[in-house]
Amino acid sequence: KACARASDYQRALLYFEKASAAGVRFNTRTFGKITNAAAGSGLMHEAEEWLANLRQATFSPNNEQYGAVIKAYSRAGDIEGAKQCFARMEIEGVTAGIESYNEVIHACGFAGAATESAMEADTAAKEAKGWLVHMQERLVEPDLFTYNSVLKTCAKAGATAAEFQSWFATMYRDAITPDAISYVAAINACSQSDSAIPQAEKWLSQMDAVALEPHSVAINSVISSCAKAGDAQRATHWLHQMEGRNLIPDLFSHNAVMDAFATAGDTGGAEKWLQVMRAKGIVPDIVTYSALINASAKAGDAALAEEWIHVVEDARLTPDAISFTAVIRACAKACNPERAEHWFLRMEKEGFVNSFITYDALIDAWAKAGKAAQAEQCLLQMLRKSYDPSKVTYTALIHSCAKGGDVERAGGWLLKMDQRRLTPDVVSYNAVIDACAKAGDLAGAERWMNSMQQAHLIPSVPSYNTLLNACARTCKPVMAEHWLQEMTNHRISANVRSLNTLINAYAKVGNQTAAEQWLLEIKKRGL
Repeated sequence: KACARASDYQRALLYFEKASAAGVRFNTRTFGKITNAAAGSGLMHEAEEWLANLRQATFSPNNEQYGAVIKAYSRAGDIEGAKQCFARMEIEGVTAGIESYNEVIHACGFAGAATESAMEADTAAKEAKGWLVHMQERLVEPDLFTYNSVLKTCAKAGATAAEFQSWFATMYRDAITPDAISYVAAINACSQSDSAIPQAEKWLSQMDAVALEPHSVAINSVISSCAKAGDAQRATHWLHQMEGRNLIPDLFSHNAVMDAFATAGDTGGAEKWLQVMRAKGIVPDIVTYSALINASAKAGDAALAEEWIHVVEDARLTPDAISFTAVIRACAKACNPERAEHWFLRMEKEGFVNSFITYDALIDAWAKAGKAAQAEQCLLQMLRKSYDPSKVTYTALIHSCAKGGDVERAGGWLLKMDQRRLTPDVVSYNAVIDACAKAGDLAGAERWMNSMQQAHLIPSVPSYNTLLNACARTCKPVMAEHWLQEMTNHRISANVRSLNTLINAYAKVGNQTAAEQWLLEIKKRGL
């Protein structure tokens, strides 16, 4: 029992074997404790074997033993293993307790947190909510841990503030008071919203209103929301607020502020905070330097990004996938795909290419340089390595075709995107329309604009501007006016670029009067 509590399976096994050699006859509790010891050590295979040994000894595993194995699967992030173990428990007629349900829901949350895929995160959230309903149907009352596990899973899936308010109301109805963990989940969900910062700050205010003193984790989550929005000023404000509340900003706090400067592409601001950290005696880690590399990437300074990689190595830290990918993005922005490929190959050599995100960065580098063939080769390699391309991948490929005016190839990639059940968005269609515009194919551009609308997508200002550009390139100013009118009909406000294109269209056909009229129209609209 002591070994099980200490999650020391090897020592538990040693005592079991000694007792067995001494002729001790075991009961169900003995088997149960060694099962718990194996599960607590994260040894799912051994824990499953001991459940089987229980049955062979004509004992029936109980809720505690099954719960321990489910917990082991949960903590390993193995949602399928947790669910299968739970199903066996029910088949054998063992009534599941709240701990077993909580661990399956926790496994859903772990699976959602570990993925970069929005679809997979959404699936994990639906599963967590499904298990909550399942336990309530079996008259097992959820507790605070249950709800917090569901909330964390929903946060990763991008649940709205209204959804969280609804969850909080449900918790209060069930006489469960949301705690700091509940509020942190709500704040984390805000980071994916268009109004991330005000929503995150509102949740923090609510914590104050219910006399729940926000701790460092809650304020750090607000700083992270500011960082994702690239609002360095608000991120800095909240770090100072921590100090004002007698909380000590830690490495995470400072890294989040640096990340805010990085997202804004402010390399100077990020470097200043590095000096602040050092002055406070906070030792920078790989996340710190990744923020500096990312700031360089956002600013399109590939040389500085590469320099920071060398600083990382001089500090005897190991650059990770995030650091290397940021350097590749910096090379992409600097339109240097060859250098991007150099860093990709180094990543591959060191075993850091472990997600589609890195491939996306390299494909984007080739695409920005207009080298469609190389971008396509990257995609094929990606598929061979069993990485699923994202919308970003395909849109980058379409852009690379657009740069060369290869309409057929651009349209082909959009169709392949659809075939892989990745629904093309407005940006994807815009890229194909742009390919048509660059090729002087007005009919093709109009056809893809109509296809976009038939797919129930609302064309954006860039969609119309790209189409107007196709009209100008083909010297069709009357058609340009037609599409400008379509913008107005759909209540989409033309910008100065839209009207500039009209001027250009009339200038190309030598109609000075009409060009001047559109120049006056720009002034008339206050643009």
